[in-house]
Parts: sequence; structure tokens; C-alpha cells
Amino acid sequence: MERSESGAYAPMPPQSFNPSTDVKSGINNVDFGIEGGTGRLLPVSGVPDLSLNVRGLYGLTYIQKYSQDGSGNTGNLLVDIGYSYTLPVI
Repeated sequence: MERSESGAYAPMPPQSFNPSTDVKSGINNVDFGIEGGTGRLLPVSGVPDLSLNVRGLYGLTYIQKYSQDGSGNTGNLLVDIGYSYTLPVI
């Protein structure tokens, strides 16, 4: 939504989600980065174990091939919680 002259938000016209441009030629095919993380097993009495893992990744190369297209890097943060138990032997 855009702001009108009065400062109120006005609805934008409908937008097309059918792409008519191809940007693949301007994007690098390979990204190198660094990753780090830690994890912890949390034993809980009377129930199976829980685990908590936190990882981060940062791309060291730019996504764009050409500087006029920008200079963005990739990155992510992952937090996961796991649940582990022993299967009975049949």
C-alpha cells in the first residue's frame, strides 16, 4: 500500500506475478561461505531426550555477477528443536 497526500494508506493497483524478465544470467551459480553452530542435548527425566541446535551461515561471495545490479550476500540463521527416543527391538 502507498501513502496518499493526506498520509493515509491507499490501495495499490493489482500487480502481475507472471514474470517477463530473466535475471539468471546476472546471478552467480556458486556461493562460498562460512557456517558455524552449536547444539545441546537436554535430558529430561521420564521422557525421551530433547535437543536444541543453533546454526548460522554467511555467504562470502556476492549473489550478483555485476556491481551495477547490487552487492548482496546470502545468510541464514537456523534454530531447531529435536526429539529423540529409542525404538523397541522386535
